[in-house]
Amino acid sequence: MVKEYRKLSHLFEEAKAENMSLKSSSIESSSDEFEDIDGLKTELSKLTVENDELKYETSELKAEIEILNQVVSAWNRSSRSLQKLNESKKLANDKSGLGFNSSEFSEGETST
Repeated sequence: MVKEYRKLSHLFEEAKAENMSLKSSSIESSSDEFEDIDGLKTELSKLTVENDELKYETSELKAEIEILNQVVSAWNRSSRSLQKLNESKKLANDKSGLGFNSSEFSEGETST
């Protein structure tokens, strides 16, 4: 009976030591998890700020693109108008409509 008591007492002490060991490792892992959570929260906060900055920059770039599209559109309209104007102008030696007729012009005579 004494042997059984010693054996049970020894098993109890081993179980108690194992329990303490598990408790301490649980506490350590919990604190590690809390540190991980804090680190993740910090990283999330940084990424949220960066995301907001990128959204703002994107909206600025969209506004700039819209302005540039308007400028390009205005240039295209101006270019078409200039092209029409150039197509409608007369050559420098074309005197038709100024009191000259084409046959006289080719002969070098002027009408008076």
